[in-house]
Amino acid sequence: MRDDIKASILDSFAKREKAAELQVEKGIVDVGLRSQVTSGKHLDSLVRAIVRDLCDLGLSPAEILTGNRRTKLPGWFRATKRWDILGFSGNELVTAIELKSIYGSYGNNLNNRAEESIGGVVDARYAVEANLMNCSSPTFAYVLIVKKDAESSGMCKNPNEPRFNVDRVFRDKSYVERFMVLCRRLRDRGLYDVFGSL
Repeated sequence: MRDDIKASILDSFAKREKAAELQVEKGIVDVGLRSQVTSGKHLDSLVRAIVRDLCDLGLSPAEILTGNRRTKLPGWFRATKRWDILGFSGNELVTAIELKSIYGSYGNNLNNRAEESIGGVVDARYAVEANLMNCSSPTFAYVLIVKKDAESSGMCKNPNEPRFNVDRVFRDKSYVERFMVLCRRLRDRGLYDVFGSL
């Protein structure tokens, strides 16, 4: 792993812990690990690293949008969706990048991340086909950071199979391995052009 990416991920851990401490000081109570992410800033270092890479690929800083309402794209099944990073060449969208992180509650988060990642990009691809964006074939990318700990890397319970057999690829796997299956299949089926699972 590149040193700047590793440093960005470690920074995300530090920011999450700081956000939780600040909420405790303010008397705000969030359920579980939610207090660590509701500040919305824990992935800023990673965003900056990706922006540097996009600039190295030829985009100018003015053509890269991050972190606010300017990163909304039209959808097909819903009005809009906010992406974490948008890259343009002139007025043409060339990339939309989604960043997610999971640091606990792996079972619930795996299902949520699967639904979000599939739904978001399918919506965007239909919007491109409907000419709702000024682009022909933008690169859609998905970055997922999963904390590796005893729970995420240990064997998770095999799926319940009341009526049909679950795809064997999900049996006898850890949550980290199931996340990898999700990301590989998102790319292999052409939903995302690029994925990173860290």
